[in-house]
Amino acid sequence: MSVRQVEPLVVDHLRIAFGGGREVVRGVSFTIQPGEAFGLIGESGSGKSLTCRAIIGLLPIGAQASGSIRYGKISLLDLAQRDMQHLRGSTIAMVFQDPLTALNPVLRVGDAVAQVIASHERVDRRAVRRRTVEVMNRVGIRDAARRARAYAHQFSGGMRQRVVIAMALAAHPTLLLADEPTTALDVIVQAGILRLLAKLRREELMSLMLVSHDFGVVQGVCDRVGVMYHGELIEEGPTDDVLFHPKHPYTVGLIGSLPSETRSTRLRSIPGTPPEGGVVVPGCAFAPRCQLATEECHRGAIPLIEVGAHHRSRCIHIDRLTELNSTSVPAHADGVNGFA
Repeated sequence: MSVRQVEPLVVDHLRIAFGGGREVVRGVSFTIQPGEAFGLIGESGSGKSLTCRAIIGLLPIGAQASGSIRYGKISLLDLAQRDMQHLRGSTIAMVFQDPLTALNPVLRVGDAVAQVIASHERVDRRAVRRRTVEVMNRVGIRDAARRARAYAHQFSGGMRQRVVIAMALAAHPTLLLADEPTTALDVIVQAGILRLLAKLRREELMSLMLVSHDFGVVQGVCDRVGVMYHGELIEEGPTDDVLFHPKHPYTVGLIGSLPSETRSTRLRSIPGTPPEGGVVVPGCAFAPRCQLATEECHRGAIPLIEVGAHHRSRCIHIDRLTELNSTSVPAHADGVNGFA
């Protein structure tokens, strides 16, 4: 394998809109440094997966992205479809949420992995077969030479996800996007997949973007985390800073809803429901659900404010967060660390 340069991914003021100009992602900006693991979390419908799909050029029909997404010197939003297809898999790869729908049911899993290798590299069939078995072994599929001849329905959910990860790694990408890769798995299998992603990231010297709705999932894997709400990035910073010193009421609410062995009180929920996707909310989108909201929160857009070293928040009432912290945030690390 030739050594390639891992580049930074820079997402700058990304907007995603559907027909009629209905924006579902609004002005999202973040950077993933070479070799860094970045987590993107939030409730379902907050725009996490769409942001991930915009990076790899797989937005749904009818969705239009604007702004800027750059991987090194490459402007991903300006790439021709043919160039994006070449980049997809060999440089940027994606692990999808549901492995059963990501795999072709009439194709042997070994052939699915082999197709990725053959489409990006000029190697003979014998080398492709050998590489296929090697990458399946690397992701923890035992007896890979035999299992490569099986079909997706003959694997468990956890093993299917390992096959999808093998497909993503087959052409040695330098950036891996993982969109809710453990959602349908039980906690033991989930922990194994997360450990595998962390191990492969170190061994392959890849950058990783992990999309999730669960802080516990990203804590043991990610260096930094961004929190999304109603299509906006509302907090972003080093993972431990955001987890243990959150600077936005929504983040406080998410952490307060996590179970903890040390918690003696009932879990708290965030009141209300998120706005419907594409609906324009004046001011802070979280204000209708926020206990700290004032008239000022509804007047105009709230910018991301520097609240610490490399830590930003979209809240003007940070000085009042202790009113929530005292009752909502687990006091010990094991309250959020399910997979470290």
